[in-house]
Amino acid sequence: MNQDRDVAIVGGSIAGCAAAIAVRRNGYRPTVFERGAAELTERGMGVVLPVPLWESLTARGYLRPDTPKRLVHRRIWLVPERGDARGRIAWSHSSEAALTGWWFLWHALRDRLTESEYRGDSAVYGMERDGKHTVLRFGDGGIRPATRIIAADGHRSVFRTVRHEYADYVAWRGSYGTGRIADLDLGLLDGAYVTTCFPFGHGVFALVPGVEGTRLDWVVYGPRAPGMSTAQSGFGGLPGSAAGFLHQLAGRHLPPLWATLVERTGEAELSVHPVADLPPAEDTGDVLLAGDAAALVRPHAASGAGKALRDALAIEDLAAAYPDWPELAARYRWVRNPEAARLVALGRRLGRRQVEHPPAWDRMTAPDYAAWMSSVLDGTAHYLYPWIPAAGQ
Repeated sequence: MNQDRDVAIVGGSIAGCAAAIAVRRNGYRPTVFERGAAELTERGMGVVLPVPLWESLTARGYLRPDTPKRLVHRRIWLVPERGDARGRIAWSHSSEAALTGWWFLWHALRDRLTESEYRGDSAVYGMERDGKHTVLRFGDGGIRPATRIIAADGHRSVFRTVRHEYADYVAWRGSYGTGRIADLDLGLLDGAYVTTCFPFGHGVFALVPGVEGTRLDWVVYGPRAPGMSTAQSGFGGLPGSAAGFLHQLAGRHLPPLWATLVERTGEAELSVHPVADLPPAEDTGDVLLAGDAAALVRPHAASGAGKALRDALAIEDLAAAYPDWPELAARYRWVRNPEAARLVALGRRLGRRQVEHPPAWDRMTAPDYAAWMSSVLDGTAHYLYPWIPAAGQ
């Protein structure tokens, strides 16, 4: 077979599927290699995207017009208040975003690819070069020539030598259908998402589309349970001691309504994730890195999926202008790396100022919050805070 237009894409999640669409539109023949043997199912939590990006992805055919989403327009910050189950509203501001389920976003992209373009149970363990020839090495011992490569295999990418840095806190997460909490007043989540503040972290609560109806998604950023290792993570259930630690944390530090939402999360619906970041690689030769393989941003910036999708849009646009693959790779890094570095730095600042060294949330006025967030952004534009001017504006 003529391999002049072949592109091997390592990783079949959101970044890999979007990159495959991008190169195919420029006449390349993509093949996505995903380590998972089965279809990626409804894993993970909700995904947050800027509304203009959602509209662009729809207009450019990456997403279907009917891809489920929920629009939010405000962010509400709460602090505990004696006698008030929901907490006191300390700050509320405009914040436009499109929320969807991870599964919806992935499936919208995956459905654009043919069966021959997407190959599951194909774990890539490395790359080998022999002069001008490059091959991918697979977990089953097989090899495959690869003229052009896009690495979209996450922050543990086999194409990165520098490893991510862990924060000294974790993200506790849960997701379940709202039928279970129909007896509770969730009016604050109508068209908004809520942040609950406590002395050494915060929680975020939102309603997102799910396969079987609306789901509640929540995340609490705070300390790890005793005995939990820095990199330890768990999906679909936690040890009883860890779940007990989480419930105690929520019961002591969240307003009663939001603590109840955490406590009603089923054992199989709880998970814990280390918080980490990874700066962009300065030089990866003619290998393009996309998504978390290119740079890992702490989740406070709500930019992981958005960055992966913007990576794909950049690949599509640049491939049309630079048909020479090494030149495309160099130009792509020149375009995307500064944005990735900006987001990594922003994610670190948000984590430091909202979890590691937060302010005295309950003593601040609304103007105090606005000034504090402006200092955290430090001139960096962010779609969740469009009313805070970026540097130079």
